Order: sequence, then structure tokens, then C-alpha cells
Amino acid sequence: MKIGTFVLLVLAVLAGGWLWLFFPHYIDQVKMADCAGQAAATWASFNDEGRARRKFEAQAKSRGVPDTLGIDVCDFEHPPGRYVVNCHWTIDVHIPVIDTWRRLSFTARESATPDGHLE
Repeated sequence: MKIGTFVLLVLAVLAGGWLWLFFPHYIDQVKMADCAGQAAATWASFNDEGRARRKFEAQAKSRGVPDTLGIDVCDFEHPPGRYVVNCHWTIDVHIPVIDTWRRLSFTARESATPDGHLE
């Protein structure tokens, strides 16, 4: 095996491990952003925060968002002329090879205009 092939193999294994550890959390962020957007649009369309919260929970469940995330990490804000769902959370990820932890911080913030359109 040539040294170049070996280096590429090692890099591929490292990249695969990195993806295996971190990628699922970034997918959860995309799912949470979508749930926040659906909730903000529902809140704006029906002017009903309770309905928006139920929409968020239903969307999170149907998209497979982990139970550790969800409506508890979100704030529903209503500045003049906007309906905002702002979610923020952190995840501590263990990296076993070097036995250390890495803290990831995520934000999913979506807002809608009074006519229900996302901004």
C-alpha cells in the first residue's frame, strides 16, 4: 500500500468518525428550525399561541426530534408585527478516542408576519 493511499484511508476514517459523532445533532437543528417555522406560521395565522405550541410538539414528534429537545428549549415571543419562536439548546458530545467532551450550541429562530408568512 502506498503512503498516499494510507493517508487517504486514515483521513476517511477520521472524517467518518467525525460525522458519526456530530452530524446527527446538526440534523436535529434543521428539524427544530422547521418545527419552529411551522409553529410561528400557525401562531401568526390563527393568533393562538396554544395552537402554535401544539403544532410545534406534533411536528417535533413526527420528525423524530429527540425528547431532550422540544418545546422546553423554545421561547414564544410576540414583538409588534411579528410572531417569533426562538429555540436554543446545548449538547455535550463525548469524543471517545481522546476521552474529551465537546459542547455544541444550537439556535433555531423563526418568525412570521401577521399574515402567516415566514420571514
